[in-house]
Amino acid sequence: MDDETLSDISFFSFMVKKYWKIALLLVIGIVVAIIAAIFTLFYIFYHLDIGAYGTWSIGQFSVGDVILGFLWVILLELLIVGLPTLAYLGTIFGIWWYKLISPEDKEELKKREKQSNKKIKRYGGGAGAFGFFVFIFFLIILQIDGNIFTDFNTLPYVYWIETWLWAVLWTFVIIGVPCIILGLWYLKKKLYKL
Repeated sequence: MDDETLSDISFFSFMVKKYWKIALLLVIGIVVAIIAAIFTLFYIFYHLDIGAYGTWSIGQFSVGDVILGFLWVILLELLIVGLPTLAYLGTIFGIWWYKLISPEDKEELKKREKQSNKKIKRYGGGAGAFGFFVFIFFLIILQIDGNIFTDFNTLPYVYWIETWLWAVLWTFVIIGVPCIILGLWYLKKKLYKL
């Protein structure tokens, strides 16, 4: 890594250590929002008239039902989870930005943002590996349930969504947790070298 990247990591570490309570509140808010979004999604599926409250099979849907269902999901997720989360995170960030942060840190952040806008790096390609592992876990769960060769029409559509969400969860647990631990270990090692 070059000196500028190390200084970015050290500055980020300094900001997190200095304003750890705000960082903790932001992380808690994001985690609660993700959990609330998942529970809201299942609530919508089991209480939405479209899909007969989660009992229809995939073959019973029309294109109009799918479009209307997506619109309801987007609207309700936005109202129940999105807007309160934005209000919470905006309030926490506003309190931090206008009340708690020192003028020197504020100026340093503005300077770094201008520098980062000049050199935008685009990363990609990682989502393909994640999607591949989700698909593999999806197939494993179907095999365990004994539904690997089951027709789509014989099971309710909610089963397929739940199976996919379980596959995402197991991908995060089996692959994501070790990656997070290794990433944190690497950051700790780099930060203590500074």
